[in-house]
Amino acid sequence: FVVCAFNRTVSKVDEFLANAAHGTSVIGARSLEDMVEKLKRPRRVILLVKAGAAVDSFVDKLLGLLEPGDIIVDGGNSQYQDTERRYASALSKQVLYCGCGVSGGED
Repeated sequence: FVVCAFNRTVSKVDEFLANAAHGTSVIGARSLEDMVEKLKRPRRVILLVKAGAAVDSFVDKLLGLLEPGDIIVDGGNSQYQDTERRYASALSKQVLYCGCGVSGGED
């Protein structure tokens, strides 16, 4: 399977690939569209974004790019009401959504 790193600050992706991921099979993406194109179906996207509006923004953008059967895992410690709302939104597009809080983001 392909592991594709994306950050909206592209220089962070470049730095990650040149250092921590150097010598691995991890690839980088310069945009969400680029990332989605590089992932094999069904796509599995793990979000490690600080809980709140940022997660909504990423999920909304992803739902416009993903296809039925693709999967989003939210690792941002979102409140369960937000997870339930995002789950329903994803389900309406036949995208699977799982809240699995493991990260509060960079802070």
